[in-house]
Amino acid sequence: MPSMYYKRGSGAPRSRRGNRATPALHMDYFEQVFAELRRHPEKIAIVRHNIAEFQAQPFLKKG
Repeated sequence: MPSMYYKRGSGAPRSRRGNRATPALHMDYFEQVFAELRRHPEKIAIVRHNIAEFQAQPFLKKG
């Protein structure tokens, strides 16, 4: 059964959109990023540091 949520102001539930496929252009970019991280694993520490810094900022929306 698909996920349902209620539209604000209405008692009728609506079906959620299905997951869309990731465009090929985005996949190419992600593959380049992962290849770079495989070549230089020390860069993973930089990414982790940046994520921790972002999560430490309480005024930013994280969802």
